[in-house]
Amino acid sequence: MKFIPEIRVRNGKVIEPGTGKALEAVPLLRSLEKRFSTEEEDALFYIIDEDGMERNSFDVGLIDRIGEEFRFWLKGGFRRAEFLMDALILGAEAAVMDSSTIISMKELKKATDMSDNVAFSIELREYRRWNDVPQDMYALSESLNSLKLHSVIFSCEKEADIPLKIFNTAKFIHGCAQKEGADGVILPYNIIPR
Repeated sequence: MKFIPEIRVRNGKVIEPGTGKALEAVPLLRSLEKRFSTEEEDALFYIIDEDGMERNSFDVGLIDRIGEEFRFWLKGGFRRAEFLMDALILGAEAAVMDSSTIISMKELKKATDMSDNVAFSIELREYRRWNDVPQDMYALSESLNSLKLHSVIFSCEKEADIPLKIFNTAKFIHGCAQKEGADGVILPYNIIPR
């Protein structure tokens, strides 16, 4: 299973999981890159710009510095398709649109028409039933499978029964463990097993 380190940034700094301490991004990413790179590929980071999630304006300066050295996906609160193009220009391998911030599914379609490097994060905490597969997940899969998505990311706070096989693109789990069917798991960098 591939593990992707989650990096949360706010006000131009990485927020250390658990402590909330503000850390310099580039030096931290350099040390994490050594830990998470393999002989086959360099480390890939999942960057969540919390300012961008709240205000739809990610830290362009920080993302530019990160893009000069590292592989990353950026979840920056993109509400409209045109907003994510800056992230891709600055080096993001994927710009992540999020079910909690996107203004409509039309924007996701527009984004995938503009680029093949658009991922979609589904916030599962929006669903009320955790032990049953929500029926609207099947309808959602039909909509998403018709798009040219880079990947689908399922964000959850506890293990959920996610019907991964109904999605025809790369599938990643964010924040909880998934036993099988996922292409990778995204977790805070300090709790990923060595």
